[in-house]
Amino acid sequence: MTCPPLAVIFDLGGTLMDPDLEGGADAYWNRCYDRLPGTAQEGGMPAGVTREAFVGAMAAAEEDHWRRVNEDQWSGPPAGLVEDGLGRLGISPGRGTAGAVLEACARAMDGWAVAFPDAEATLSELQGAGYRLGLLSNMWWAAEWCQQDLRKRGLARFFDASV
Repeated sequence: MTCPPLAVIFDLGGTLMDPDLEGGADAYWNRCYDRLPGTAQEGGMPAGVTREAFVGAMAAAEEDHWRRVNEDQWSGPPAGLVEDGLGRLGISPGRGTAGAVLEACARAMDGWAVAFPDAEATLSELQGAGYRLGLLSNMWWAAEWCQQDLRKRGLARFFDASV
């Protein structure tokens, strides 16, 4: 005897939302740099940390993050990637800089992704057919950022659970 499926679990990036930012990781990290506070005291970059250095360090940390995801099946918290990037710049994340970078990342991410054209219709059809819907994602950024994107695009209402 077979049991029919009762639920469908979706990934976020590349499945429901198109995460492609024109220009790739460098473009995203440039957007993040533009949103950093102006001074180290405000949580911005210390003097001497150029845009190019910041973008290079963060993009390398993100590349290393995704390598670990693929090779080791590991996905850490957003602060881990940012702290790795700051470490590559010789910056101690204990100074509040990591929080400022994370906040700049959230602002840089706003509007970065779009839902695939059939995402809402697919979720609606599955929900209407009685399936419970879940979201399981290993994106490196904070869960709240993902939820905010889902809400903005009218997709959050479909999910019974998300991780």
